This record gives sequence, C-alpha cells and structure tokens, in this order.
Amino acid sequence: MSSGPESTPDRPDAAVQEAIDATAASYAGDASIDLERNLRAELESRGVDSIDDAWVDDVTERIRQGGEVVVGEHDGSVDSVED
Repeated sequence: MSSGPESTPDRPDAAVQEAIDATAASYAGDASIDLERNLRAELESRGVDSIDDAWVDDVTERIRQGGEVVVGEHDGSVDSVED
C-alpha cells in the first residue's frame, strides 16, 4: 500500500488526486517534463490555488520514485491540461 504526502492542500481530495494522477501519467510518458510546474498547473486547473512548496516537493519526489501517491479518490479521469 502506498502512502500519501504528510499534508495536502486545503481542497477536496478528489481534485488533488486527479491532478496527481494526471501529472504521474504525463511523467510516465515523458520523464523530461518539469514535474513541479506540471503538478501546479494540474492543481490550478482544478481550482486548487494555494499550494505549499514542501507538499509539491514531497509529491513530485514520490512520483519520480515511481510510487503511487494517494491522497483521495478521483472520478476516474486522468485528463491533463496538456490533452
């Protein structure tokens, strides 16, 4: 079982999880992407505006390590802002 970051943005878990999943999918397709920028864009596209830098660092490190990051459930979509 995977674990999530120690803290999450003060937003609905589903939107945060969708953003994480979309970022991880983008990274799996192209490991040269700027993970931090991509995650922030995904979060902002879902209405998550206030994002803690330490949280972003934690999540992106977990993605780089190949682990699944779970903070909540999502609606099944992993559409990214690049789609």
